[in-house]
Amino acid sequence: MTRAAQASSRDYRALVHDERFIPFFEAVTPIREISRLRIASRPVRRPGPSKLSNLRAIPWVMSWTQCRAVLPGWYGLDAGLDAIGVDLARTLYREWPFFRSMLDNAQMALAKSDMLVFRAYRQLSADDALGAQLEARFDACVQRVKAVVEGELLAGEPRLQRSILLRNPYIEPIHRLQVELLKQARKSPDADELEPKLEQALLMSLHGIAAGMRNTG
Repeated sequence: MTRAAQASSRDYRALVHDERFIPFFEAVTPIREISRLRIASRPVRRPGPSKLSNLRAIPWVMSWTQCRAVLPGWYGLDAGLDAIGVDLARTLYREWPFFRSMLDNAQMALAKSDMLVFRAYRQLSADDALGAQLEARFDACVQRVKAVVEGELLAGEPRLQRSILLRNPYIEPIHRLQVELLKQARKSPDADELEPKLEQALLMSLHGIAAGMRNTG
C-alpha cells in the first residue's frame, strides 16, 4: 500500500502542479459560479491568490462533479494499482476490507463520471490537450479497476448501478444548458454583476445537477 500510495500521490500532484492545470480547471468547471451559491457559512476560497491551496475541499469536489469528470475520486488510482500489479490488487480486493471499500468508493466515482458530458465542458477551455489527457487517463483507470474487481463497475452494487443509469437521462440536459449558461456568463463585461435572470438560471443548474448526482462535494 505504501508503494501504491506513493505512485498515486506522485501522479496526482504532477497533474495539479502542471502550469496548465489551474486555467483549465477554472475554465471547464463552474468553480467561480459555485461561489455565488449561498450554501455554507464559509467562502469557497480562503483569503489570498487564486490557487489550489486556498480552495476549500467541498467546492473542489463539487466543481468536478458538476462537469461529470469527478476527477478527485479516481485520478492517480490507475498509477497506484499499476505499482502493485493486478494479481496482488485482486488478492487485496478479495481479502482486505479496507482495500475493498476504497476501490468500491472509486467505482462509484468512475460510474458517476461521464466523459461525453465532460467533452461539452471542455469546449470552455482553449487547452484541449489537457482535456484529452484526462479522458485517456479515465479510460485507462476504468479498465484497470475492472481488471482488479473482475467485472463491470458496480457489479456488486446493482441498485446503485441502476440508480445512476436511470438518473443520467434527466441530468444530461441540465449539463448541456449549464455549459451554454457558463458561456453567456463569462461573456459578461462584469463577472460580479450578472443579469439577474442569467444568474438565477445558472444557480438553478448547479442545484439541479447536485440533486441529480446526489453528491455535492
